[in-house]
Amino acid sequence: MFYTKITENKWLIRIKRNEEIIDSIKKFCIHNNINSAQISGIGACNFAKIGAYVFSEEKYLSNKYTGDYEILSLLGNVSKIAEN
Repeated sequence: MFYTKITENKWLIRIKRNEEIIDSIKKFCIHNNINSAQISGIGACNFAKIGAYVFSEEKYLSNKYTGDYEILSLLGNVSKIAEN
């Protein structure tokens, strides 16, 4: 992973090929002491796991895909759970 600070509250992150997106973001936030953030991005991947919560079954269902895929929109947020 490569990252650089753009402004006081803005970072640019480049996740390398074969790195897990969520794991990389978690490590970045821990390393830089970031407790909350808004995430946006674009990119590509060769493996994706896409899922959704099914209310009637009260669980997440997901499918795995391999091949070349473009990430048209990556949106999310980060929030640290308070420790007791």
